[in-house]
Amino acid sequence: MVWNEANSPAYWSGTAAQYASLLARCYDVLHGRGVTVLDSTASAHAPERFLRELGAAYRASGRTRPLVDAFGHNPYPRTPSEPPQAVHTDGFLGQGDYDHLMRVLHASFGRAPDVWYLETGFQSSVPTRLLRHYDGRENVGTVTPERQAQRLGEAIHLAACQEHVRAFFNFELVDETRLAGWQSGLIWRGVHRKPAAAAFARAARQAAAGCSARP
Repeated sequence: MVWNEANSPAYWSGTAAQYASLLARCYDVLHGRGVTVLDSTASAHAPERFLRELGAAYRASGRTRPLVDAFGHNPYPRTPSEPPQAVHTDGFLGQGDYDHLMRVLHASFGRAPDVWYLETGFQSSVPTRLLRHYDGRENVGTVTPERQAQRLGEAIHLAACQEHVRAFFNFELVDETRLAGWQSGLIWRGVHRKPAAAAFARAARQAAAGCSARP
């Protein structure tokens, strides 16, 4: 993965054209060496505009080789309680906006490429008995551990039914210690598995069986 969420000003301060140059250089050095080269965009921060600018820079360069082997996207929901299949009309590109994302990629690069979901997740609350393993205060809304498990299962099933999606990563394996960070892991601090751990394993098995398997 070349950079992280390049459309987000928190991570990338350059232009889409500069990012295209970086991707091209990394692809030329790494492709064919057993490495899958990916870009990275976030669901927020105008990903459509950034991808269209990236495509425009690619076409203007006259380059014939690809920039990446597959497009990486972090389709986080707008809130932990939002279902993964939610559709947006304001420029936000979550998992439920897959059709829109594919139209943008096709228009920008002339093909329907493979997509990897590199980061997504649903932040859960922390039981009182485990709060000693965490620091600070929560700064966003959370869902119950049971709802996290449900949403994660739905997200994996949805990804399995999206034709060009080739990978799905839950962010993260273990919760961050800071409550102001991410509590979307499969394991609470203190090495206690959440209901989401079993849901993830079950959904992965079902996804391997194909889109028709129930979430």
